[in-house]
Amino acid sequence: MRIKPRSYAYPKELKTIGDHIRKRRLDLGFDQKTIGQRIGVCCLTITGWEKRHTKPKVRHLPAIITFLGYDPRPEPMSLPERIAWFREGKGWSQEQMAEFLGVDEATISSWERKEHAPTRKSVEKIEMALRKSRYPCRNTGAIPQARRAECHTVKISIERLSGWYS
Repeated sequence: MRIKPRSYAYPKELKTIGDHIRKRRLDLGFDQKTIGQRIGVCCLTITGWEKRHTKPKVRHLPAIITFLGYDPRPEPMSLPERIAWFREGKGWSQEQMAEFLGVDEATISSWERKEHAPTRKSVEKIEMALRKSRYPCRNTGAIPQARRAECHTVKISIERLSGWYS
């Protein structure tokens, strides 16, 4: 049995979200128009992402994560990065995140810019939000055939969240 070589268009490394989209699209045998319809953008937008000319907007991330079956973004290390990662993964603006947590929009902005640390009460709200959220597992770099999008609950203790700020 002869194995067909991969297309020259197949990404050699998965560095950007566009690379992940191209790989998944080619694995499924779809064109950019079909993927654009699934994600809610035009085919030229998909082309721009795949060719690294543009990056997806935050509002498109939930559909991209659903299409890929996993979140291709690297796991954040600090609390401010974790807050932004969570918010962007939901496709939310800082205003929407503030409304969700019951805080002011400027508060979210200052947390993400590392200007202010959240209070213990706010950390508890963030922890609750992260616990209730379900994310597909992030890309582990596993062999494509073996990679599965297994959902898991994000469990983070208040102490660990507080420790990420330092």
